[in-house]
Amino acid sequence: PSEVAAWLRSVNMNEWAPVLLDARVDGATLISLETDQLIVLGLTKLGVRKRLQRHIQNALENKTVLTDESLTDEHSQLD
Repeated sequence: PSEVAAWLRSVNMNEWAPVLLDARVDGATLISLETDQLIVLGLTKLGVRKRLQRHIQNALENKTVLTDESLTDEHSQLD
């Protein structure tokens, strides 16, 4: 979960770190969250949800993964 907090800081959404940490959301879980799950977690405002989903999509498109260090290029994880 610390990687989630670091990543949220990196995309200027750190106000949501306590919510996601309390729910024990790790990087793998974060990228798989669906809209209804985000609403249950408290992200009820459409703009906030869409912004988070857009940041997650950008991370996936850029082939980055959430690690304990922060967002790291996927290729550095291969060794």
